[in-house]
Amino acid sequence: MFFATVGLTTKYVALRTGCNGFRRLSIIDVSGGHQPMANEDGTIWIVFNGEIYNHLELRTTLEKRGHRYATSSDTETILHLYEEYGDACVDHLRGMFAFAIWDTRNKSFFCARDRLGIKPFYYAVRGTQFAFASEIKALLETPGLSSKPQSTCSTRVFCFGLYLF
Repeated sequence: MFFATVGLTTKYVALRTGCNGFRRLSIIDVSGGHQPMANEDGTIWIVFNGEIYNHLELRTTLEKRGHRYATSSDTETILHLYEEYGDACVDHLRGMFAFAIWDTRNKSFFCARDRLGIKPFYYAVRGTQFAFASEIKALLETPGLSSKPQSTCSTRVFCFGLYLF
């Protein structure tokens, strides 16, 4: 199940791969940019945190290539970029962002954040479980995920600045 909470409403989308939760602070297209957002045929889904500064320029280019928009949201621009360029969609983005895309066509999960890490993207992997969030406190709410560091963690923290749960 894929779900998102927007204001007082929660949107659920059934997927066989797991569960995602999302709470949105609306800035661009307050009324139409609800998430998770899907492309036209429902094969690609995105959750997105941030702002794409050049989304209007990208939108014009993508519309000329035949992409149709249902909203004015910069989130939808990322979806269309992914349809057009795949993982290389990030090469076209100017802004601060972190997002995750689920592509049902090839059952792939693609995550990215801006080059400077302005928008955080915390994640944890436990066996077959992958969890992500924009805040560590949200990530720690994941069932089965412990805040206790791994025993081999201290060297990585001091050498590389990595903290593994």
